Amino acid sequence: MDLSNKIEFKIPCKVITPMFTNGAIANVAELRTGQLIGGMREWFRIFNADLTNEAINGEDNNKVSKLFSEESKLFGGTEGGAVFKLEITNNDIEPLENFKNTYQIESKFDNNQKQLIGKDSGIAYLFYTKLLKPTVKSKFISPGSAFEISISAFCKDANEIFSNAIRPLFCLYALSIFGGIGSRQTRGAGSFSIDVKEIEVIIGFNSFAGTAKKMRFEDWLQDFGNENIKSIVCTEADQLETYLSRIIPLLLQFISVNKIDDNISFFKDIFTLNAQDSVDFERPKWFQLLNYAGKKYANYRSRLNIHQLTSFGLPLLNLSIIKGEAFEKTNLAVEKNQELPVIQRRKIKIDADRVRRKSQLIFTLFELNGITNLIVYKLPGEFLQEENKVIYYNFKNTSKEHTLFEVTPPSETIEEYCNKALNPIHLTFNPD
Repeated sequence: MDLSNKIEFKIPCKVITPMFTNGAIANVAELRTGQLIGGMREWFRIFNADLTNEAINGEDNNKVSKLFSEESKLFGGTEGGAVFKLEITNNDIEPLENFKNTYQIESKFDNNQKQLIGKDSGIAYLFYTKLLKPTVKSKFISPGSAFEISISAFCKDANEIFSNAIRPLFCLYALSIFGGIGSRQTRGAGSFSIDVKEIEVIIGFNSFAGTAKKMRFEDWLQDFGNENIKSIVCTEADQLETYLSRIIPLLLQFISVNKIDDNISFFKDIFTLNAQDSVDFERPKWFQLLNYAGKKYANYRSRLNIHQLTSFGLPLLNLSIIKGEAFEKTNLAVEKNQELPVIQRRKIKIDADRVRRKSQLIFTLFELNGITNLIVYKLPGEFLQEENKVIYYNFKNTSKEHTLFEVTPPSETIEEYCNKALNPIHLTFNPD
């Protein structure tokens, strides 16, 4: 292995919103590399969704998805390890104990109105699982905490620099703009920012002899000679609209294997707000944005019927019903508190996954030129189960009966919320 072919990116990051993550020690907030790589894998899959139905010959001539094959080449799989290494090299995070107490959340559930009330009801709605049992579930990494990520790879030519180093870097950048880390990440928690201008590039082996060459990312881009990739660096004149219009095709270009425009369809409509003109000096900018959007979200959802609510996800609240059916089907007389056999747990998980639906509406925060912005968008896809029907379990009925009902397409319901309820800046992107 030629150590002079090693390239490493040192990437400075900052936590924007509370990051609800746990590590090896129970109830202690911790940031781990596995969480970051998991998020990067997800964005690789999103930008390469067109590979899902394309099959190739895998090991033993079995047909496997090309998406699975390409993901394994980059991140590692049963046939080999990842082509890059990711480390958290400098961790200056501040773990805090209790989200509700830290921010003095003023909200409660009103039994008469059947909804959350109070001046902080919006963020309480978005982060509701972190308020139910605050002493157990609400440990978090504080906004403003800094950490550094290292992505390194051995690259013998320009093609490998793109595939082994730049592609994972752009997967991480997509995660920082449109995703997050930890619990409640689709509702704005766990957002973090990357300061592209401060990325350091190290070429060669970083030994005590000092043989490695260090340079700023912008300077390295000049030497590398690729004009397109340079546009990842924002300028002082960049507004969110202009920057996203430039960065989305760039992400597609360097993450997508087939380099086609189909995967960008879910980025045609993005809705944004920023806190530049906010006046609540007692609350951070991110808090104000999420609280505003959360109130609008709660009020909008409260007016929907069950057919429309499916657009915003189906929570896994019917596990007890599924357990009952699983017990009945397998004729196992399992006591309520008895540990289930492995095969039984697998059966329950499979049945639970069939009725579980993740929300396609995503809230995330992104900082650009010192301004905190809320981004709201919809992931692609529609319900396929039972020909656009879903199973609904009735908790009030002691029987195990369920009903099938038609669902409103998520695109219609989510776009109505964004356009009418949220009333933000509406950005439209054309792949052309």
